[in-house]
Amino acid sequence: MKAFCTAISFIVFIIYPFLIYFGVAHLEPKVIAAILILFLFLRIVALKSSDGSKLQQAFPILGTIGACYILVILSNSQKILLLQPVFINLVFLFIFGITLYRPPSIIERYARLRKSDLPPIAINYCRKVTVVWCIFFVINGSIAFLLAAAGSLSFWAVYTGFVSYILIGLLMGIEFCYRKIVKVPQFEQFDLQQTNENN
Repeated sequence: MKAFCTAISFIVFIIYPFLIYFGVAHLEPKVIAAILILFLFLRIVALKSSDGSKLQQAFPILGTIGACYILVILSNSQKILLLQPVFINLVFLFIFGITLYRPPSIIERYARLRKSDLPPIAINYCRKVTVVWCIFFVINGSIAFLLAAAGSLSFWAVYTGFVSYILIGLLMGIEFCYRKIVKVPQFEQFDLQQTNENN
């Protein structure tokens, strides 16, 4: 049951822009939002049954999506339905951005899960990567907003359901390659110095 809920909710989350694109031709926005809430509930059930901490971490995003759907049900507004990606980007922007003012940065926190002892150069690098992601969320959310405001449903669906994922993958890939090519030798030098000091 858990695997089923996880698979269905994940698939819906990925293709939801296209579900909305095809749904608005036959259903009212509030009906679409009600259907999507059911899939959101499946996602919550899957996270709760697997690991409560995962549900807690995902709550800001899931809560934002749920609030968006409730607003659509109350208003029957297609515009609000199309603004979901904007709200999600704003939440991510807040989550990443707040760690720039309350260190460690979110990228540093993830890095420390793999290596608890980071050199200063790595901490500074993680902060810069966090800034880059914040910029991305601003740009990505702005494009989604403009497409939603312009009423171009087909362009909105293609961008939010396909192009934005490609951009996220590209950004992750570029950062990974840059880190491996430029930064790793400096990190290895730090590791060697630590080893020599311990010996």
